[in-house]
Parts: sequence; C-alpha cells; structure tokens
Amino acid sequence: MKYLPMFICLAICLSGCTGVNIGTPTAENVQARLDVLNELQEAYDLGELRPGVMSQISESADFLCDSEADKESLLSLNGELQNSAKDKDELMSKVSQMAKLIHLPEKYKDTFPVQK
Repeated sequence: MKYLPMFICLAICLSGCTGVNIGTPTAENVQARLDVLNELQEAYDLGELRPGVMSQISESADFLCDSEADKESLLSLNGELQNSAKDKDELMSKVSQMAKLIHLPEKYKDTFPVQK
C-alpha cells in the first residue's frame, strides 16, 4: 500500500511526458496539415507565396510531420524557400517537396495535387 502513491505519480509522469505531437494523428494535427497544404497548393498554383506562409509553417512544424527527420527537412526547405521565393520554378519545386513531407489520413488522399 505504501508504494501506491509512487506508482500513481509514475503513471502521471509517464503519461504527461508523451505529449510530443510528432506522429500523433489528432484532429488538431490534421487540421494544421490541411491548412498548410491549402497554402502550399495555392502557392504552387499561383507561383507565389502569400505573406506569412513561411512563418505559419515554422510555427506549426511540430504538428505537420510524423517524424523528426521529416520535420527537419520541412524546416530546411522552408528556410531555402525564403531565398528562392522570387524564382517561380524553384518555388514550385520546393513547395512540392514540402507538401510530400506532410502526410494525411487516407480519406484525404488525392486532395492536394501538389503532393504528387
């Protein structure tokens, strides 16, 4: 009985420590991914980025990717995009690469042509 409080504290600590959003397919993650993919699709279609898209991607990167490696790649491409946003072909290439790093549930497949 004297160990029960210790086990309860341990259970609370362990459940609280797994709060990292990478890879957890929550509704919030899916909505953030849809929002960013809409922006990327628009940038791909128009050949230009709307102001604030790159900062939106940086701020929500934890919700956008399933792995740490994908997140780092996304942030790297986002940084490169700042330097090449004027070149339409380069912009379209980077936007497409970024979109491929953002995975959606199966029911959203084929929603964003930029991911292909």
